Amino acid sequence: MTNQKTKHAGIDRHDVERLKEVREPVSLRMSETTPEGKVILKTKNEFMALWNRRFSEIVELKAIGEGILKDMKGKTTGPPGELKEELNNRIWEVM
Repeated sequence: MTNQKTKHAGIDRHDVERLKEVREPVSLRMSETTPEGKVILKTKNEFMALWNRRFSEIVELKAIGEGILKDMKGKTTGPPGELKEELNNRIWEVM
C-alpha cells in the first residue's frame, strides 16, 4: 500500500484480498541442512521476502516480534504512540 491512507484515497481492494490469503511461512536462510547432514543452497533470493511478504510470514522476523511482544506483556498501558515507539526501539535493539 502506498500513501493512499494519507491522501484519503481509500484502501485498494487488492490489498484487502491479499491479507485474507494465508501463505506458508518462508525463511531468509540461504541454505538448509537435511536430516542426513547435507547442506542444500537455496535460491539466493530469499531476501526478497522482505519486500513481498508480511513480517508474520517470515520465520525469523515473526520470532523476533513475538519475543519482543512477550517481553512487553503488562507494559501496554501507555498511549498507542508510545507503545509503537517502544516496539520499534526494541526491534532495532534486536536487529
